[in-house]
Amino acid sequence: MSSVSTCCLTPCSGNLFVYTYKEGVLSHAAHDLLLKATDFKIDLNIPDGDFTSASLNMELKSDSIDVLYAMKEGKPQPNLLKKKDKSEIKAFMEKDVLHVSKYRTITFESIMIQQKETYYMVKGKLSLHGTVRIITFKVKSDDGKRFKGTVILAQTNFGIKPFNALMGALKVRNRVKIGFDFEI
Repeated sequence: MSSVSTCCLTPCSGNLFVYTYKEGVLSHAAHDLLLKATDFKIDLNIPDGDFTSASLNMELKSDSIDVLYAMKEGKPQPNLLKKKDKSEIKAFMEKDVLHVSKYRTITFESIMIQQKETYYMVKGKLSLHGTVRIITFKVKSDDGKRFKGTVILAQTNFGIKPFNALMGALKVRNRVKIGFDFEI
């Protein structure tokens, strides 16, 4: 008789971060940003404790991505952005980048999970900004309870036009990094 272990991961179970990076001639006047998703649910079903037979489904509310910090040389700078700055960045991101009034959720559905020597390789369908793409990423766990990983996404692959100002002298790189860290 088989048994299925089901986990529901939420912001209480761990973190889902987005890292954006500046570029352009005037990039010195801007900041890399650390964003955090605050409203999501990840359902993980693990038959007989076998992660390679597991299914993983995520739903994230696209308006729940908040600006945490400006980053400098890869380190958070908690006092660099004022509350007003964070609110303005979030409002611009929702209206002009993610178009959250039209695309309310971001979803992921696993297709395959393979166990490698020191990590799991996860492949699945990511639906973002009205576009579905197959993505693959690594997930590491040292103890079978805490899982970490990163995914690099090109915004233009999902029909998103990266932020661009002053005729390209200041912009956000097309590639953003998604980082996650969860305990099950």
